[in-house]
Amino acid sequence: MVTAQPPRLSIQTVANRGVELSWSAPANDLQLESASTLRQSTVWQPVSQAPVLRGGQFVLTVDASQGSRFFRLRQQAGAT
Repeated sequence: MVTAQPPRLSIQTVANRGVELSWSAPANDLQLESASTLRQSTVWQPVSQAPVLRGGQFVLTVDASQGSRFFRLRQQAGAT
């Protein structure tokens, strides 16, 4: 039995104080979430901006000028 590896979230800085987040397609059952802190009580919020598909990767650029943010990919409820 072969177990599929989960997609890896890649993060890199881009021009104009932006951060580009990307992960492999077809991971369309994943939701990108963000939080401003990492604590036991952290509340993760869905990122409302939709990623675009580019070269086999979902890609999303966010503004990094608002301070530190943390990101994760989470499988959406009901997905298998």
